[in-house]
Amino acid sequence: MPPFPDKLGIEDIRKYRLHLMARGLKATSINPIIGALRFFYGTTLGKKEIAQQIPFARKEDALPAVLRQDEVLRLLKAEPNVKMSTAFTTIYAAGLRVSEVVALTIKDIDSTQKVIHVRQGKGRKDRYVMLSEQLLAILRD
Repeated sequence: MPPFPDKLGIEDIRKYRLHLMARGLKATSINPIIGALRFFYGTTLGKKEIAQQIPFARKEDALPAVLRQDEVLRLLKAEPNVKMSTAFTTIYAAGLRVSEVVALTIKDIDSTQKVIHVRQGKGRKDRYVMLSEQLLAILRD
């Protein structure tokens, strides 16, 4: 019969966490279990020093998918609507969010300094992004 949970120590918890990782569980599945263990030790048993030693699993930093040049061209040319195609091209070329492109006006495009003024972007902050010659030509068309 296994020992009672209140008799287990930090080393037992570490082994259990390694067991979960060996089973192939990701951080999104392990962290709720760790949270429950921290609550059990810290609140239920009153062993806050053990609870503080139980670390949460780190989430993996997944790299975003990068399209090849021909895939990008196919994607941008697949949209028959000129307005939508221009929006997609602006999103891709300037690295903007959809909400930022939708809010753009003509006065936000500075062709002399080759910048786009993004107003109230993420975090309600204004910023400038570079405007390439190719994108400027597409926007003018």
